[in-house]
Amino acid sequence: MSMIPQPIYRESLQKLNIETIEYNRLVKINSIVSEIYKQVIYVAKNTQNKIYEFPIPRENDRSLLINNFYKENISDIILSLQKIFPDSIVAHLILAKGSDGKLYDIAKIDDKILPLLTVASNSSYIVINWN
Repeated sequence: MSMIPQPIYRESLQKLNIETIEYNRLVKINSIVSEIYKQVIYVAKNTQNKIYEFPIPRENDRSLLINNFYKENISDIILSLQKIFPDSIVAHLILAKGSDGKLYDIAKIDDKILPLLTVASNSSYIVINWN
């Protein structure tokens, strides 16, 4: 015997697409947050580092623009990470690679030091610092 489908009202049908889009957005955010979490735990267990820098993907190999999904959802990603790492610093930063190979926050660099940084290597990162 087959079940008779439950009635679904017009208002529910109208909201169905929006609810599905939001559900898929949250699933993707959770996936990103879970991946970052795994990497932070790996770094904390296996290195002396007290910081993890997650490079935010770019739109494409030639673009300096960050991936549109990250751009639109960075605040929700950061908020989720702050809940998981409540006493760590979680931030979205623009970092540049120095001539020593290390990453530097360009917002905190003295103007005299800027020429030593590789401008082409400026990238967006989600940084978790538990130092």
